[in-house]
This record gives sequence, C-alpha cells and structure tokens, in this order.
Amino acid sequence: MLDIWASWCRDCIVGIPKLQDLQKSSNPSEVDFVFLSVDEDDAKWRKAIKKFGMNGKHYRIEGGWKNPLASYIVLDWVPRYIVINEQGRVMMPKAIVADDKALESALMTK
Repeated sequence: MLDIWASWCRDCIVGIPKLQDLQKSSNPSEVDFVFLSVDEDDAKWRKAIKKFGMNGKHYRIEGGWKNPLASYIVLDWVPRYIVINEQGRVMMPKAIVADDKALESALMTK
C-alpha cells in the first residue's frame, strides 16, 4: 500500500491513527506500507515520521508536488492511498481517507 502524504498536511496527520489501525489489522507478511512524502523540507519530514510513530518504508519525493509521479497519477490531494497487489495490479487507485471501507477491502484482496 502506498500512502502519499506530507508533514504539513492536516488531513494526512488526522488520518495517521486510522492508518495505524489498518496496519494492525493487516497481515505484515502480506502487506507492505510504503510512505511517499511530497515534503520539500527533509528535516520536517523526518521529524514527522518519528513524532507520529509511522511504521513502514519511507521515501521523500524530490520536487514536492512537482514530480513525475504526481503528474502521472494526477495527484490533486494528499493523503492519497493506493493499493497495488503482488502482481503489480492497482487494486485501489485513489482513496483519500484511511478508514475507507473500499481501501480495507482492496488490501484484503489478492
């Protein structure tokens, strides 16, 4: 599961506890949580990861909102949750809240 977020994003921060609940209910051997940040400030990004206890793989996208991935997926809001299965198929292309039932369902589908 990809979570595209930013440390300055209120909706992203509000969604972290819901996302952590989703992590707890997921099988860690079956679901990887990858966080892609559009933060431009490296120090603020790292501080937020630690402050909010965000577990998973973390990457900061150079260029903030102006990057090839954001253009490709037409990133118009963060947070943005995307579920990709083991075969590379996008199971959920766009969710903007971590407690979206369709997001949870996509995570459980193989």
